[in-house]
Amino acid sequence: MIMKSFLVLTMMALNSMSIFAYNFVVDGIYYDIISNPSRTVEVTFKNTDYNSYSGNIIIPQSVVYNEKTWSVRSVRTNAFRDCNSLTSVTIPNSVTSIGNDAFYNCSNLTSVILGSNAIVSVARTYDKSMKSIFGEQVKTYVIGNAVEIIGDYAFYGCWNLTSVTIPNSVTSIGSHAFRDCSSLISITIPESVTSIGSFAFGSCLSLTSISIPESVTSIGSSAFISCSGLTSVIIPDGVTIINENTFNGCSSLNTINIGRNVMNIGNRAFYACNSLTSVVINSKTIASYTGNTTSNFSTIFGSQVTEYVFGDNVKSIGAYVCYSCSNLTNVIISNSVTSIGNYAFSGCSGLAAVTIPNSLTNIGNYAFKNCSGLTSITIPESVTSIGIDAFDGTTWYNNQPDGMIYVDKIAYKFKGTMPSGSHITIKEGTHIIAGGAFSGCDKLLNLTIPNSITNIGEQAFRNCAKLKSIFVSSQIPPDCDGIETFSCNTGVRDKYDVYNYAVLHVPMGSKEEYAAAYEWRYFAKIKEDLDINGQVFYTTLSVNQAGDGYVKHYVKADEPYTLYIGSELGMRINTVMFNGEDVTDQLIDGYYTTPNITRPSKIVVSYEQDPDGIASVPADDNLHVYGNDGSLFVSGIEEPQGMSVYTLNGTLVSTQTLEGDAKIKLNEGVYIIKVGDRTFKVSL
Repeated sequence: MIMKSFLVLTMMALNSMSIFAYNFVVDGIYYDIISNPSRTVEVTFKNTDYNSYSGNIIIPQSVVYNEKTWSVRSVRTNAFRDCNSLTSVTIPNSVTSIGNDAFYNCSNLTSVILGSNAIVSVARTYDKSMKSIFGEQVKTYVIGNAVEIIGDYAFYGCWNLTSVTIPNSVTSIGSHAFRDCSSLISITIPESVTSIGSFAFGSCLSLTSISIPESVTSIGSSAFISCSGLTSVIIPDGVTIINENTFNGCSSLNTINIGRNVMNIGNRAFYACNSLTSVVINSKTIASYTGNTTSNFSTIFGSQVTEYVFGDNVKSIGAYVCYSCSNLTNVIISNSVTSIGNYAFSGCSGLAAVTIPNSLTNIGNYAFKNCSGLTSITIPESVTSIGIDAFDGTTWYNNQPDGMIYVDKIAYKFKGTMPSGSHITIKEGTHIIAGGAFSGCDKLLNLTIPNSITNIGEQAFRNCAKLKSIFVSSQIPPDCDGIETFSCNTGVRDKYDVYNYAVLHVPMGSKEEYAAAYEWRYFAKIKEDLDINGQVFYTTLSVNQAGDGYVKHYVKADEPYTLYIGSELGMRINTVMFNGEDVTDQLIDGYYTTPNITRPSKIVVSYEQDPDGIASVPADDNLHVYGNDGSLFVSGIEEPQGMSVYTLNGTLVSTQTLEGDAKIKLNEGVYIIKVGDRTFKVSL
C-alpha cells in the first residue's frame, strides 16, 4: 500500500514538471548535441513548455562550449514552437535542415534572414515552401550571400510577403519560387541571375515593377502570369525566347520592351494584357516576323496597342506585322530600318502620322493601304522602291486629284480614268515608278521614262494591253522589282503580248545591256535611238577626207572624240576643218581631238601634193585650200598667183588670178586645185 502511494505521487510530480531538451545554452540559444566526434549541434527548445525564444534571434554558424567549437547544423522539430514574441530569426549557412513545426505558431515572426544555401536551394513542393516552415505571416525575407539557387516553390504561397532581398550570389530562381506571393510589391533581381523558372512570380498580384538584369538569358513559361499589378517590363538582350503565357493576365501592364536577341514569342505570352499600349521592339527577328491577316502583332500583343517603337537594332519591318491594328496611333521607326514589308501597317485606320527615316530603301506592297487617318506622306530620298498601292485608301491619296500623282521624286500612281491613246511622259527628276503605278491603264499607248528613273516597282505597267512604244532615256536599264512589270493577264491579252509587240526604244549603244537585263530582256523588239524625249545620247561626226566621201561616226553626246586623220600616197594634209573652223594646228602626230560634241558635226580634210614624201605633216606656210558648205576657200595668198580648178577626170572648171583670200562657189564633188606651182585635192 505504501509502495502504491509512492508511485502515484511520483507520477503526479512528473506530470507537473517540464522535460528539458537541451545539452547546453549559449547566448540564450539552447543546443542539443548531435555528434560528439563531429562536434555538431542543433538548435532546440528549453523544455516542452516551448515558447523558449523572443525578439530577434540570430543563430550562429558555430558556438563554443566546454572550450570546444561546435558547428550548428540544424533546427530541431518544435525548436521555436509557440514563440509568440519572436519577431525575427537568422538562419546561418551551416544549417542544412529544419525540423517539422520548428516555427509553429510564431505569430509575430515577420522577418527571416536565410543564409543557408541548403535550405533555400532545395527543390520543394507547393506544400513544403517557406510558408510551411516559418509561417504565412512573414513579411520580409533576406537571402544570404552564400545562397546560389532559389529552389522550386521556395516561397510559394507566402501571401503576406512584401519584400525579398536577393544577393549577387544567386544565379537561378526556380519554378514557382515566388508564386502566389500576392503582397509582394517589388523585387530587384541581381546581375548574377541567369534564369527565371516557369511560374516563378505567377499571381504576384501586388507586384508593380520588376527589374530583370541583362544577365538573364532564360525566362520560363508563365513566369509572370497573372501579375495584375505589373505596369512595365524590359526584357534584357540576353533572352532569346519569351515563352508561352509569360505575361498572360498582366492586366495593368502598359509598356513592354523586347530585347535585341529575342527570337520567338510563345503562344498567349501577352494574352489578356488589356492595358498594354506601348511596345518597344529591339529584336530584328521579331520586327521582321512574317505574319498574315490572322497572325500578327495584334494577336501577339493585343489589338489595344496604340504605339509601336522599332529600335535601332531593327533592320526590316516584316509583312503584316501591324495589319489592321485599328487602335494604333503612333509608330516610331528608327534610322536603322531599311525596309517595310508588304501589308505591314495596312488597315491601321487610327494611324495619323508616320515618319519614314532616311535609312529606308524599300516600302512593300500595300504597306500603308487603308490607313485612313494618314493625311500627309513624306518619303525620303533614300527610298529606292515602293510597292503596289502602298498608300491607297489613305486620306492623303483620296484627296489627290485625278491624273499622275507624284510624291517627292516618286511617280506614285495614275489616278482616275486614262483617255484613249494616252502618251505619258514621267517628269524628269523622278527616281522611282511605284509598284502598280499604271496597272490596268489599258488606254496607255506610248510611255516615256526619263534618265533619272532608277527603279520600277512590281507590276507597274501590268495589264497596259495597248502599250505600243516605250521610250527609256537611261543607258543603264532601271531595276525592275518582282515580276510581270509589263505583263498582261490571260483574258486581257496574252501574258507576254506587250513584250512581243511593243517597241522598246533605248539610247544608242545600250541595246545589249537591255537585252540582258531582268524584265527588259523579255522585249522582242529593242530599238536604239540617238535621242529620246529631247535628250541626246549619241550624235554623229561626219568625216570627209577628200575623195573618200563622208564617213559617219556615232559618238557620245557632250564628250570629246579623238580620231586619226589619214592621208593618200603622195599627198600631205593641207587643212583640217571642224564645223567650219580651221583646226589644222591642233593635230598631234596625225591625231585630232574634238571639243565636246553636242550636235551633229563635220570634219573636212584637204590635201596637197607632197613633194617631200612626208604625207602626214601639213605644210608649214599659211596657204590653205579647203572646201566648206559648197564653196572653195583659199587663204594665205601673199602675192598674185594663178589658180586653176579641175575635176578628177581633168576637166577645167575655173581659172583666175588670185590677189588675196578667195571664196568660189562650186558644185559638190572632189576637185584638183592648182595654185601657182602647188597642187591640192579638195572635197566639197
